[in-house]
Amino acid sequence: MFTITPESQIDLDREIAQLEQDLASLKRRRNALSPVSQLPPEILARIFFLTLPFVDLAERRLSTEEEPRLEQAKGRLCAVSSRWRETAFAAPELWRDIHIRYHTKAQYLNFALDNIGEKQTISLDADTVGKTIPEVRRVLEAGNTRVLKRVSLGVGEETMHRIFQQLEARSEGTEELVLRSHQIRGRLSNLQTVATVFPQLRKLRLLNWRIPKDLHQLSTITHLVFKEIRGLTEEDLRKLLVFFKTAGHIESLELQFQQTAAVFPENILGSAEVELHHLKRFKVQADNTLVLLALLTAIRLPAEIEVVVILAEDKSNELSRQLTSAVSLACSHILPPEELGLSKVIVLTPDGAKQLPQYVGFQGFWSGKPEQLLKLVMAVPKDNAVPSNPNTQICQLYSLPFTSSANPWLLSRLQDMSIGFQPSFTFWQLIADIPTLRRLKLNAWHLDDCFLRILRGDEDTHSPSVPRIPFPVLQSLQIFIVTPDLDIDYARALAHALKRRTAGAGEGKLAPIREINFKLCTLQIDEETDVLLLSVASDITWLMKE
Repeated sequence: MFTITPESQIDLDREIAQLEQDLASLKRRRNALSPVSQLPPEILARIFFLTLPFVDLAERRLSTEEEPRLEQAKGRLCAVSSRWRETAFAAPELWRDIHIRYHTKAQYLNFALDNIGEKQTISLDADTVGKTIPEVRRVLEAGNTRVLKRVSLGVGEETMHRIFQQLEARSEGTEELVLRSHQIRGRLSNLQTVATVFPQLRKLRLLNWRIPKDLHQLSTITHLVFKEIRGLTEEDLRKLLVFFKTAGHIESLELQFQQTAAVFPENILGSAEVELHHLKRFKVQADNTLVLLALLTAIRLPAEIEVVVILAEDKSNELSRQLTSAVSLACSHILPPEELGLSKVIVLTPDGAKQLPQYVGFQGFWSGKPEQLLKLVMAVPKDNAVPSNPNTQICQLYSLPFTSSANPWLLSRLQDMSIGFQPSFTFWQLIADIPTLRRLKLNAWHLDDCFLRILRGDEDTHSPSVPRIPFPVLQSLQIFIVTPDLDIDYARALAHALKRRTAGAGEGKLAPIREINFKLCTLQIDEETDVLLLSVASDITWLMKE
């Protein structure tokens, strides 16, 4: 019988291993000759992501650190599917976005521009370009004959100047431009050239630039985002307001101010007001309330505006009170909202720990207009005369913005209110006086909270004036039990408080409560409590905590 010695088996294993290496080498040489392998690695990567079922992966943009790895993956990608080449030439999504970075090769750009159809809509995203400035200029000049819809440039001052210097381009199809400065407070000195290159520009995003002197050159802008405005001066703000006054066609405006230390006069434009008649969306965020005061005092928001977002990061008590007046003045042409939600805003320290709530958030809504929104976040002015609650688990917010009778705008039409924290007695006094409030949602903290005291008509040593008839048209209550095992006792206390409210108003003066909903309950309702509640409300709902 023929047998193979151990030595001959080892020799055969070595020969097989060598043949496998030779075969792999032949496959690599064969793949290198295939049409797919001729595609630039950037194109192969785009095809790969487009074959994935997740849109967010297909649309992802490769970072500079990832680009050198494309060449390493090229061989593996080429051997996967023969249909990739068909995908490359047939899918418009493949050519829609042109990405240029510091290491981007001319081969990729040449291949992309050669395969883009004349009617294909494209966009340019260039960041940290450096030596690839000629490639960026070439794509911008391609906008002369193709639809270059969106351009995004992350550059420094000098690079920005070199890109647009003597640029022979007039991109009629460009609607959106994003300019990110790699330098803090970069100088944007060639807006006239930008306006010439993009004559139909509608949307402009400026990040980390100083306020340009020639903003008036951008006469076609309807959507303006100006973020990371650092070290704003009085002159900068005046230039910005003058631009708004001359560019009344702006529909969307978003501003973000940082590291602002300047002092701004109350009437920075004198008696003149900036009326933005076409504005639909307005968002402003500042770490200095003085900026917001100067801005909101100068502008008037139109009645048809859909979204207003104002975020104040300043912790000054007095300035926060002044800001409420400025907001009311700026929004005076807007119909006040019918629904209002209030919540505490938790601030995190740099190490990630939670701080006590120092800010409060207001969100106003209009019935029948789901897209219309008013959102305000500002510091909570502390009332030193009111001691903090001894229960450390209950964080009490004291005198809130919009609690002054001199600023009734936000509360003048309220029908529905949701309160997600424990406000002070002074705040509840104001809420109880709203003549239109029909539905109220609140959290139950303890048996002697300010809401029950207001209903009972109790005196408060710090607020002697108690409303005569609290919540005169209230029809619906929704109570969230946030303290475990409080539900039965709180329900009974609420029923007794509502009885005292009715008795204090006089027979027939108040309409009965239509419904009371209890949520997050931990105890089953008993018959006595149920009967007591039904004596003050037509319908009771008792939902247990899951």
